[in-house]
Amino acid sequence: MKNIFKTIVFVIHLPVLVSLLQAQQILRFEIYSLGSKTGILTAKKEIKNNLEYYIIESQAHANLLVSQVDVKTILKSTYKDGMLISSFAKNEKNGEIEQYADTQWKDPEYYITSHTGKNTIKEKIQMSVASLYFAEPINYQRIYSEVWGQFLPVTVKENSYTLQLPNGRTTTFIYENGQLQEIHTTTKVGKVKIKRVA
Repeated sequence: MKNIFKTIVFVIHLPVLVSLLQAQQILRFEIYSLGSKTGILTAKKEIKNNLEYYIIESQAHANLLVSQVDVKTILKSTYKDGMLISSFAKNEKNGEIEQYADTQWKDPEYYITSHTGKNTIKEKIQMSVASLYFAEPINYQRIYSEVWGQFLPVTVKENSYTLQLPNGRTTTFIYENGQLQEIHTTTKVGKVKIKRVA
């Protein structure tokens, strides 16, 4: 009788558990630079009240020949009905903000304030860098960058998608069976690999 009761309780709570797992996803990555691990990155997606929330956070430390570099990045985006409605992102180097952008949808356009100035975009944004951590950007030729506050062109090669950054560098997202596995990017100190670990 006790076993039957436990089975019933498990069956009742299983749909609730599944919905909770679907409502929140957390991905973890390790950052490698100059041949060694230099930091971590966490990507979180949460669905609540018909809104999708994305939070991407990373922290890395590198010892160079004449200096030390600490880099922190935070990116927060909110989607509603498949459309970006707000985002904020910033990159810090040794405590100094190098890049930032705030994007707000105010029908019929986005208002963007960034390190490069103010801008507006009328085109609705359906795919941004934050969402790349959880979905392969199939059939997209441009991706919105929350950090740069603008669309970036995409070059597709098999299961990889390379974003051309305004500073002349690139960032490549590599997928396997639709799941993001690695990110390759170039920085002032060289190439950086971000590898998924969980």
